[in-house]
Amino acid sequence: MCSVIIKKLKKSYSIISLKTLDQLLESERFEPLLSWGLRMGIAACVPLVWGIYTHHETEGGFITLTAEAIGWMELKGNFTQRLKVLLIAILFAMGFGFLGSSSGTVLSLSVFFMFVVGFLTGLFKNIGERGSGLAISIFVMFIFTNAYPCPIEEVLSKRIVWIGIGGLWSLILGVLFSIFIPVQKPYRRSIALIWKSIAALQHTLSEGFNQRGKKNNIRAIYLSEREVRNALDNSLQFHAKLAHQVAQQNKQELELAQIRKAAALIGSITANIEEELRNLAYNKETELACIALYGVMKAHEQLCNRMAYFILSLQKEDYLLVKVQINRLQKLNALFYKKHLADTTHQNAYAKRIYLSYERILKLMTKVLSVINEHDKEALTFQSYGLYKTLYILQPKEWLQHLQTLFHINTFTFKFALRAAIASTIGYLIYRLAHIQYGYWIPFTTLIVMQPYVTTTNKKAIERIAGTFLGILAGALVMSTPGTLHLKELLFFMSAVCMIISIKRSYSLSTFFITLSLVLLYSVDEALTYTVLIQRLISTTIGASLAVVAGFVFLPTFEKNWLPKHILQAISKNFNYFQCSMQETSLPWTRFKRLAESHNSIAFDSLQRYMQEPLHDKKKVTAYYALLTHIVRITRELNKFNIEKEDTVATATPAQAADVDRIREILNCFDDIKIQLSQQVTLKEWERLNIDISQLPLLSSYQRNSLYKIHFEIHAIKDDLEFLSSQLQATT
Repeated sequence: MCSVIIKKLKKSYSIISLKTLDQLLESERFEPLLSWGLRMGIAACVPLVWGIYTHHETEGGFITLTAEAIGWMELKGNFTQRLKVLLIAILFAMGFGFLGSSSGTVLSLSVFFMFVVGFLTGLFKNIGERGSGLAISIFVMFIFTNAYPCPIEEVLSKRIVWIGIGGLWSLILGVLFSIFIPVQKPYRRSIALIWKSIAALQHTLSEGFNQRGKKNNIRAIYLSEREVRNALDNSLQFHAKLAHQVAQQNKQELELAQIRKAAALIGSITANIEEELRNLAYNKETELACIALYGVMKAHEQLCNRMAYFILSLQKEDYLLVKVQINRLQKLNALFYKKHLADTTHQNAYAKRIYLSYERILKLMTKVLSVINEHDKEALTFQSYGLYKTLYILQPKEWLQHLQTLFHINTFTFKFALRAAIASTIGYLIYRLAHIQYGYWIPFTTLIVMQPYVTTTNKKAIERIAGTFLGILAGALVMSTPGTLHLKELLFFMSAVCMIISIKRSYSLSTFFITLSLVLLYSVDEALTYTVLIQRLISTTIGASLAVVAGFVFLPTFEKNWLPKHILQAISKNFNYFQCSMQETSLPWTRFKRLAESHNSIAFDSLQRYMQEPLHDKKKVTAYYALLTHIVRITRELNKFNIEKEDTVATATPAQAADVDRIREILNCFDDIKIQLSQQVTLKEWERLNIDISQLPLLSSYQRNSLYKIHFEIHAIKDDLEFLSSQLQATT
């Protein structure tokens, strides 16, 4: 009996292990965290092992420190972008390593440089993933070299040389992990993530339509829609050129830009289906139609998933699977029309719009497939990047533009940078004046935990302390267990890999592996004691607490002050989007769409943080949520209006007097809002374009319906703003 149970347990464990491994490999295709973790593990372990076996522990330690600090940067974008980031990080590591090493014996100088480092860290944290990675290179090198200063004559001749070797080691690994991938694969990966997010959005929309579960609410749907927006923004961040901006001779990049644009349109169409689905779901007579429609939606979800794999792999097998899924979606959508629309006397308008939306998606999918089918075979990076492309990254003009981006300071960024500088400097003074042996973890933890917003800082502080505590328990277990040096080195390597793999899933788990790797690092050279573990925990707790307190005391950033501003920005961007939609402009309407949706997301995130703040006003939360809902609906109706304009509509007719009056009334409502909020907005944000209403394009009945809904939503916004006017006045 026992043997049978043991066999079943072993079988279950093997199935779970294989499933976990399969999930890891699956996610690795879209987000290569494992390769990043391997790069970090190799960067940290090889210099350490070299130092131990050649009796150069100190030198190996500085190489490891530098390589690990630079290794925290996730390499994204094309090869040139990766080289730029690595070179900048090396320069920062050497520069601040020099400042830390030479100022460690002078308290006043150290305090001044600590303030500068904290300020720069705050600046860099607000410019995206690249900035956060560069910030680590700054404060890690300064804090640790400052804790172990050396005579000025040895700084340049010895220490900076070893820091430079560590930077060179990171550069070599970065190149090796990048040079054997196809040239456009990073670009294709960013587009594949857009397709994956569209599939997730369709899954959220389809929940409950098979009459077996509960339908998702509007908030859940919007969260999925926001992930599509984030995936598109991330792609644009690293591959900024749009379809109309790419040079015609760069065929592969032009094709990818067109595919990304098509994916963005399909994402918008999928999100626009939400309203029709909601209206269709509330009608009990459409129960059978909903069940049939569920099959169409699942086919679309599976098609987007397959498209993501095909974009990434460009394999013939994936191409055939995409073709199969397109045919399946086409047949199911046609069957849906035949069974529930073609033979009915009175067609359900919502069901018909859903059918037409999937027909439009099929056209775009077919177009994407034809573009990919013409895609030339990609060369590997080392085959494509010649000497001239490598020298291109050294151009002074390019570096100047990057520096201008890094030091673009606004009020919000400046306040956060100043708060980070003050808090880290106080932590540094506590460490130096109290003569805490390993107290440099106080300012280090403060800068790690410090976030631009109070709620995110509090969450990260709790996760940091919890992960550190568990890591110390595991470290104590390592100390009490006899092991060989090779075992500790292996565990150190595994910890370095695991802390990267878990960084995007759970920060507390990543902190656990960070602490464990630190314990193993100390135990390798036999410097680890229980005192070190206790001081690590105490310093981490003090640093995290200091970051939390600073968020409330030093130039605090509360969402109750920023949320109204974000909402006003969203209204102004939708105003510009509406004006663009009502006329033929030289700029593509997708640009205004992107700006409107991005500012909607910013406002929504701000509302989420406001709800987590202490003492928030529940009545205002309801009002803000209603206001934001109206803004999002305006954006969706404008998306429908423009997507409809992209196609040739047989039923379109010239604009009527009622259409002109409605557009004029909507513009007047926006003007009234601008006057109502004249103290909070600038004229540039609400610039009125010169619209010739008499020259409106042909309008379909569906577009007229969108105009009617926009008219209703803008009046609702005016009413909501009257209720919130006192709060908006307080934020001036």
